[in-house]
Amino acid sequence: MGSAPHVRQEGTRSDSKLFTSYPKDNFVRDKISSIALAALLLAGILASLGSTGGDESAGGGDEVGGEPGGSEADDVDSIEIVPGLTEDFAVKVLVTNNSSKTSNYLIEWRVKDAAGVQVGDGTALINYVEPDTTAEDTDIFAGLSSAEGTPEVVKVDRSASSIDAGELAEVELIDSVASSIGRDVNLRVTNGSSGRSDYSITVGFFDAAGLRYSTGLTSISNVDPDGGQAQDVLTDVGDHDRYSSARVVAVQRTASL
Repeated sequence: MGSAPHVRQEGTRSDSKLFTSYPKDNFVRDKISSIALAALLLAGILASLGSTGGDESAGGGDEVGGEPGGSEADDVDSIEIVPGLTEDFAVKVLVTNNSSKTSNYLIEWRVKDAAGVQVGDGTALINYVEPDTTAEDTDIFAGLSSAEGTPEVVKVDRSASSIDAGELAEVELIDSVASSIGRDVNLRVTNGSSGRSDYSITVGFFDAAGLRYSTGLTSISNVDPDGGQAQDVLTDVGDHDRYSSARVVAVQRTASL
């Protein structure tokens, strides 16, 4: 029997910053708010499962293996076992959005040993992948003790992302600079609504070929209405030797409590 299934969000929030796509040589451990983590995890799951779009299969996802997979399964380019943070091993998934809409992906995977026994399983969430864009995600919490297993995708669920162009326009990426642990992205929010608002901001990091190799998520709370501004720094510890550009790929604005 494999380990209990787990769902991994693209990042883990620590105070006002969120660190994502941890490479084995650059992992940062900080104080993590379990409440913020649970909220972000739930939001990611709901965004991936709750949205609907014309490009989503009628069956709510493609099963892989047995019956031929459909277009959603075809979006997964590769899955492989890679070195983890210490002596364990991680699972890396590469997905290309072949649909006409920005999409969220929920990908169930498993690993079998040479005898065909399942020794690991999990679920990867890759959100806000733009059409014709390839995104990479590495699950460092796969908990694999060996690289000898065979990873395989079990199911792919693709759903249209919910993005408001007006909210997206309210966030400006001022600059992206190298830091001692990765890259710092300076963000400015201008609240275009009539009420005090909170922002959840997703930033993609791209290599020279346009592959999104890392994804960062941060939040800015209690921004004053009617043009009120706030600034924040998102620190990401992805494999930034590959860095070519960064941009805001999604914004969700909600009324402050």
